[in-house]
Amino acid sequence: MAELADQRRVLSSDLVIQGYACHNIRNRHSINASQLSSDGRFVALGFKSGVVVVRDLALNGKRFILCNAGENIPIVCLLWHPSTDQRALFVASANGLINCISFYDDIDNPRPFATAVRVQGLVTCMAINKYATELAASHDTFTKVFKLPFKAGEPSGPEAGKIVPHVVHAGPNWQHIPVRNHPCPVGLRYAPDGSLYIAFFSRIVAYDTSKSINHKLWEISVPDETQIASFALSPSGRLIAATNLISGIEWFSAVTKTHLSTTKVEDDYMLRSFKLPIEFISDTTFVVGHNSGKVMYGSYGVDATDVLAVHEVNLPSQFLDRR
Repeated sequence: MAELADQRRVLSSDLVIQGYACHNIRNRHSINASQLSSDGRFVALGFKSGVVVVRDLALNGKRFILCNAGENIPIVCLLWHPSTDQRALFVASANGLINCISFYDDIDNPRPFATAVRVQGLVTCMAINKYATELAASHDTFTKVFKLPFKAGEPSGPEAGKIVPHVVHAGPNWQHIPVRNHPCPVGLRYAPDGSLYIAFFSRIVAYDTSKSINHKLWEISVPDETQIASFALSPSGRLIAATNLISGIEWFSAVTKTHLSTTKVEDDYMLRSFKLPIEFISDTTFVVGHNSGKVMYGSYGVDATDVLAVHEVNLPSQFLDRR
């Protein structure tokens, strides 16, 4: 408990003494996706209308570039390239394209340039490895791994990506199985060692994607009475935290490949149970969204969470990012 108390004092001190910037960016369209750049300077917003806007937080949220995937083609997922030398934003849209939009930091001449690949489905999640040599994308019951950078020219077809073979677990009648056993991934993360973690409702599976044929490394089962909604990997890669839709957060060890414990979050899960975002802010401390618009924080091993921020509108927290 002393460890958590120390972390709380530091976090509270940071907020109260150093202060923090709040950008209230109003938009006319529904936001489908949002993500901060690796250095926190830019925020990318993807809209249901098909528009992607990149705003510069160093200039109070001023619009930096604007792109359009096509009229009424919703943006479904956004992901930043980790490099800040030349910016690159991966944009997945509902027409089956993943565009890589590259640009420079010069607001007067950002020189945006796009390359793309095509997938046969609606992308639900993406991840990029730390060396920026692979992009993983899930759609339907598939996860595909693309080599980076994308080639210039016409978007390459689905054969360009290696398929991670978790589809074999589904069987021919996957449409009729219980939701908890559904083979659609709910999240992707690359571990520090380069392996790819794929989360499903009832399990987390790790794959080695460095070989010509993707190799399954291990699998962790989720407790029978719950299921995963979203997950995060600690900076060291030792801990996995996952929101569970019914009570709070499930903890797993990537070292022992086991379920560790549950952290309760004070929330009305019987009234609302949305897929809420979660991120680590240290190797054991996390922040997580809330069904009533709050942002909560806590630590592994402590069955309690505190409120970090509250939004005036009583709506679920949909996007959460740490840089």
